[in-house]
Formats: sequence, structure tokens, C-alpha cells
Amino acid sequence: MISTIILKGLEQNNFSFTEFYCRRIRRIFPALITVLLSSLGIGWFVLLTDEYLELGWHSVAATGFISNLILWGESGYFDGSADTKILLHLWSLGIEEQFYLVWPILIWASLKLRISSLALIVALFITSFALNIHGINSEPVATFYSPQTRFWELSIGAILAYLVLLSKEYEFCNKRLFENFLSILGIGLIGTSFLLINKSQPYPGFWGLLPTLGAVFLLGAGSRACFNHWILSNRLLVWFGLISFPLYLWHWPVLALSRILESQTPILEIRVAAIFISIMLAWITYYFVERPLRFGAHNRANIIGLIAILVLTSSFGLFIWNGKGLKFRDPAQQLIFTSQKNEQLFQEGCTLNFKNIPKTHCAEINTGKDMILIVGDSHVRHWFEVLKEKITKNGLDVVALSKGGCPFLLNAAVPNVPDCIETNAEVFRYIENNQNRIKAILLAGQYETYLPEGYLKDSQGNNLIFSSALQNTIKKLGNHKIIFLDQIPPIPFEPKKCINRPYKISTNNFECRTKKSEAVAELSLYKSQRDLGISTSKNVSIFNADDALCDKDYCNAMDANLLLYYDKTHLNPNGVKFVKNKIYNMQLPLD
Repeated sequence: MISTIILKGLEQNNFSFTEFYCRRIRRIFPALITVLLSSLGIGWFVLLTDEYLELGWHSVAATGFISNLILWGESGYFDGSADTKILLHLWSLGIEEQFYLVWPILIWASLKLRISSLALIVALFITSFALNIHGINSEPVATFYSPQTRFWELSIGAILAYLVLLSKEYEFCNKRLFENFLSILGIGLIGTSFLLINKSQPYPGFWGLLPTLGAVFLLGAGSRACFNHWILSNRLLVWFGLISFPLYLWHWPVLALSRILESQTPILEIRVAAIFISIMLAWITYYFVERPLRFGAHNRANIIGLIAILVLTSSFGLFIWNGKGLKFRDPAQQLIFTSQKNEQLFQEGCTLNFKNIPKTHCAEINTGKDMILIVGDSHVRHWFEVLKEKITKNGLDVVALSKGGCPFLLNAAVPNVPDCIETNAEVFRYIENNQNRIKAILLAGQYETYLPEGYLKDSQGNNLIFSSALQNTIKKLGNHKIIFLDQIPPIPFEPKKCINRPYKISTNNFECRTKKSEAVAELSLYKSQRDLGISTSKNVSIFNADDALCDKDYCNAMDANLLLYYDKTHLNPNGVKFVKNKIYNMQLPLD
């Protein structure tokens, strides 16, 4: 519909860029502002600090229509659970508005340059679809969120608009039969999508063609096709069409908030209630907010007012983000939820030895005595806090060097972690320069992350096998005593689910523990690869702290009312204190 307006207006030389963008503002801003302000208002009372900080930042992204780019950047090592991101769904609105920001300009430029509009649209479709196919396996997250890999879905609608305009100039036999064929084909493709597409498949890729072409064929069939006339033109479905945009905006925040408050997938009754609440809110938004501002008086003051309110909404989100989630909102709640990160390792002066890699995270208790060196990825941070008192009590210094997502493996590169090889090379130089002082090297990491074939690469881009990389690393370390700090038992859920939140509706409490057998099984592949890597070395020991967090049958994520984990694999400050007390009398294999 929008491309039809653009094409017809430019062809007839009566298209106004100002009027087009004003129409977009009246169409998008009223309902969007309502949902954003409502989400921020409700979040003030029910969200924890880190959740409210995220919501504030996502609301800023939404007002700038760049949610897809922000969500793309967030996906990775510490990305939170997608089903609790309240504004997650606005990634698609971001792509749509990015498209319509440039699309009228491109069509206008093609006409000025006497380039066929259809040729431009088809070229955009082919280019975008080719980029989608090229990146879907190697970079699935980027392909999902990038505008250039999703514009084909919008440009195919522009192709339909062009063909519909062209078809009005021609008549052909059996047009009614052709419309019914298109309608049946369209609903068949959409139905097939429901049956075949699931979250295990990379999307969009080729799979994206099924629902997209299905929608195109249904729209192209027009209102006279039997299915469209008798089913899609039903008064109830037409009514849903009227409230479709505010329903799109409301449905995900309502469902996500219900999941957050219940700390798990809500029971069926709550999910059904959430759907009805979404419909009710969409109806209210359409009739009392969107319709008056969209179809009422179209004066300049309305446009300026909507822009001003959107800017204020963005400012409020920025205030929340700058205020780090506004922890003062509910001190009692924040005392219950103590799963903040351990601070990144960094001490002034510690990084003087690492001038070439200033981002190296470093901490030390360094008096010039013999030392214990802890190296690895972000797990170094909680192990440093757990062990530093125990090590210094034995008359040793302790130095910790870490880089998040970067295992301490010789010549190993990992995705999305720049300078991993260089960081480890710098650590090896430090070991060489201090080899007479280093009594033992402790290795810490989330090692099962690095096991999938093709995850680890060398400097030339060739695949590395974890066990082989580990074997080469130990060989490079020579005669140094090496101790593996085995991973703490991972938990298969977000720690926040353990909190019995206020405003919870159901009486079901989340069981904040996991079976020990399952936690052990999750690390079994890593341990077999580790054992293979150290099998030829006599100077390697293993320090296992499972018993600190597990009893005979279960591993616990909470002690009394205190959470012990920051996320599924990292201890928070409470967890550090808990494990430190549990293992204080355990013997480190240093002798």
C-alpha cells in the first residue's frame, strides 16, 4: 500500500516528501509513544535494576527506530534471554522505518535518472535476498537483524504494488480464476510455513520465502477472490486489521512481562489472559489515541507535538540508562536480587605490563614474592575473588589476567572477540618474563563454549581442535605447574527466575536448582577433551569445586534468600563468598 502511494504519486508528479513523512509520523508515533511510556511506567514498579536499565536503553533505540541494530549488537556472550526483552519485537519496526526512510528517495532518484522503477525494485530484491542467503549460515544473527538482508521482504511488496498498478491498464481472460488461484496458493504457503518453520532453522534464508510469498499472493488476489471475500473480509477479521498496529506493539510487552513476573513460562490461564489484555489495550489505543491523532486535524502543531513527546520519551529512557536502572526505586527488592556482576578485573598500575593490549583485564596482589597466576576468560574474575585470600594466606602473591570470551589457548581466535591471539601472546610474554616467580598457573574458563568444531581458529583461519590447542598450550608453558580450575556447575535457567517477585499471579514457585547428574553431563564432553589434552603432561592437576555448590543430588543456585549466580555460568559476589567459605580448607594441588 505504501509503495503504491509512492509510485503513483511520483508517476503523477504530485508526491510530497513532507506529506509522506508526516503521514508516517501520524501513523507510527501515537501508538508507539503510548506503548513505550506504559512499558516504562509499569517497569518502574515491577522490574529489577538490570531489567529496567535494559528497558530504558531499548526504549531509546525504539524512538530512533534502530532496535534491530541494538539487538544485533547485544547478541553474544552475555546476552540475556530473548523472551524477557520487553521491546524485542520492535526490531521489525526498525527495519520497516529504515526502509521507508530511503525508499521514496530511491524511487524519486530513479525517475529523475530515467531508470525503470521496476528495474530498481527488482535489483534491490535480488541484492538483499542474495545477501540473506549468503549470510544465513555464517552470520545468522546479523542476517536476521540487518536491514540490508531483510529489505527483500519489503521490496517484494513494492514489486506487487508496481504489478497491481500495471495490471489496471490491461484486462485478460479468466482474471477471477487467476485471483482464486493466487489466494489458494497464498494461504497454502502460509499454512506450510506454520508446519515446517521452527526455531531450530536459520531464518529467514530460503525459508523466509514461504510466508513472504504467501502474503504477496494473498494480497495480489484482491478482495474478489473467494477466500479473501468470505474469510479475510469477515467483520471480525477486518476489526482486527484496524487494531493490528497497536496489537503488534502491545502483544509482546504483555507476554514478556507475564513471563518476567512468573519467573518462568506462565500457566495457560495467564497466557490466555495476556492475549485478551493485549487485544483490549490495542482497542483502547486505536480508538482513543491512534484514530484521533491519525485521522483528526492534520495541522503542524500535531506533528511537532508528537515529535516532542517522542523526544521526551527517549530522554526518559536515556535517564534510566544513565541512572543504571534507578536502583533507588525499590531498595527491598534490590536487596533480594543480588546477582550483579563481579567488577571487571582492573587495577591502576597492573596493566603497565600490557601496554600493547590496554583492554586486558588485570588484577594483582604483588609484593615481589613467588606468585600464583590465574589466566583465562571472564571466569577468571570470580576465581580471583574466591582464591586470593587463600593464596595470600599461604605467603604467595596472586596475579589475574583475563579477557571475556577468550580462552587461554595458544594461537586460538574465537568469533566476535578481537585480539584474542594477541592478548594470549602478551600473557605468554608475561609468563616468560616472570617465570622464576611463578609457582603455578591456574587456568579458568567456560571451556565447553569452545568445543564445537569450527569455533576455534588459528591466525590463518584454519580450524583448531580444543584438545590439540590445549596440548600445544601446555607444551608452550614448559615445566610450570598447571592447575585446571574446573567450571562451576552450570545452571540451565536464568538466576532471576529464582526470585519470588511481587505482583506474581500464580502460586507456582520456581525450583532454583538443577540435578547434579545433568550439570555433570553438560560438562562431560569438555572434561573428556580436557583429559585428552593433558594426557601426555605430568605437571597438570585439576581443582574441582562442585561440592561447594552441590549436594549428593542437586546443585543449588540460591543459598537462603541470596542468589549465587550472575548468569548461567558466572558467580556473583554472593556466590564468590559462598564458595570461598566452602573451599577455604580444601587443599590446592600446589606441592
